[in-house]
Amino acid sequence: PYRDSGLLVGTTLTYLSRKLPIEETPIKTGDLLEADSLFITNSIMGVVPVEEVAGVKKIIDTSLLRTLQEFL
Repeated sequence: PYRDSGLLVGTTLTYLSRKLPIEETPIKTGDLLEADSLFITNSIMGVVPVEEVAGVKKIIDTSLLRTLQEFL
């Protein structure tokens, strides 16, 4: 999401943004439901895959997860 949406500008996002082409865009709940894979990042836990959103199971893209973890 855009930083002005209330997103805390953290070190993990800043670091990954320098290494990967990350697009910040407004999202809605429907976008989360439609996504194949989702990840949450923070400085303490690193990259964590989202397994379910509102009862909808998500695919864990292990290849992308490893790539993100390697960058961190």
